[in-house]
Amino acid sequence: MTASLVYDADQVAWLTIAGAWGFELAALGRLAGKWPDPGDARSALFDCEDELRGIVAPSHRARMRASLADLDSAQTLAALERCEASLVSLGDRRLGRLDPAARWPVTFAVHGALPDEDPETRPPMVAIVGMRRCSESGARLAFDLGRELAQAGVGIVSGLAYGIDRAAHDGAASVGGSHVAVLAGGFEQIYPRVHRPLADAIVAGGGALVSHVSPHLPSPGWRFPVRNRLIAGLADIVVVVEAAARGGTLSTARHARDLGRTLLAVPGFPRSPHSTGTNALLADGVEVCRDAGDVSVALGLVCAGSDFVATLHARADSADGAGAPVLSSELSAGARGLFDLIEHTPRALDSLTHVVHDDPVKLFAFLDELEIAGLVTFPSPATVQRL
Repeated sequence: MTASLVYDADQVAWLTIAGAWGFELAALGRLAGKWPDPGDARSALFDCEDELRGIVAPSHRARMRASLADLDSAQTLAALERCEASLVSLGDRRLGRLDPAARWPVTFAVHGALPDEDPETRPPMVAIVGMRRCSESGARLAFDLGRELAQAGVGIVSGLAYGIDRAAHDGAASVGGSHVAVLAGGFEQIYPRVHRPLADAIVAGGGALVSHVSPHLPSPGWRFPVRNRLIAGLADIVVVVEAAARGGTLSTARHARDLGRTLLAVPGFPRSPHSTGTNALLADGVEVCRDAGDVSVALGLVCAGSDFVATLHARADSADGAGAPVLSSELSAGARGLFDLIEHTPRALDSLTHVVHDDPVKLFAFLDELEIAGLVTFPSPATVQRL
């Protein structure tokens, strides 16, 4: 263990309590508000009934107590030492916008380095979230948002999940940017397991993993909504790239609204299952996100005067018109004309045959040119869309 890491006994005790079954972040905050001493809080969880009202539902208390009985501070301390993780208390400026008044847990575990604690130099934080089973175009947009925002000095927050989360982290990493992954479980129980190398790369690259439980604890399904609230809490802005009608992504959006965070959503094709949730958010009045420029406008409103935002505005201004791909002079006139009709959402190949006078041989010849040039992809055998 790094010699400089010294663990406060109360912090370790609070992190241990947080691992008990069924605890939401706000419930942990209410518990600490009522019993500031972790020893008193732990005793109250076992011995009190009426005083636990609003903290633990009566139907949950037996299971909560059984799980807490299996947890002790010695386990937590050993896990923290194995991971060389640090503990950060609520109110620490490195936790940014986690206002103690909003009922957050007392202590969080951090593996790696959170952004600068000085509010004058701390970068604005943008959470990029979306579906695990995302579309190729959604993943590309999340990657681009992560890359462009990180390149401008903005911190990226996401949940280390498959799909949109992974793409956002990869985008930030591609330019050596700052990014934070919020976990549902502990650092020793990365989920999904295949993202262990990504988690290690985030820490090695100067970023951080954040968890509200001991490093040795797993990620049961009920902890993911808890993680979603923490993602929204750490961010200044939450961007939803793709979302189904139900699911964890919309959970994060609800937490963002509840916490007063600025919420943006990427519009999508009306009949796409990847866009049902985002289009519903937009219909409810959420701001539109088409690219990093829209995020920069929102950041300008949230973090006015920030040097990071000024940098992002400058990048957005210099990129005006740069969204249109430069077509190679080697492409045939027919391929160029066909490309103008292909969009970022899937289009049926049958709808393009009129361009080549119903000659499928010509159509596929032009499509081959565009695919080789890296301009289009085929989501299915019968559709095509721009990359």
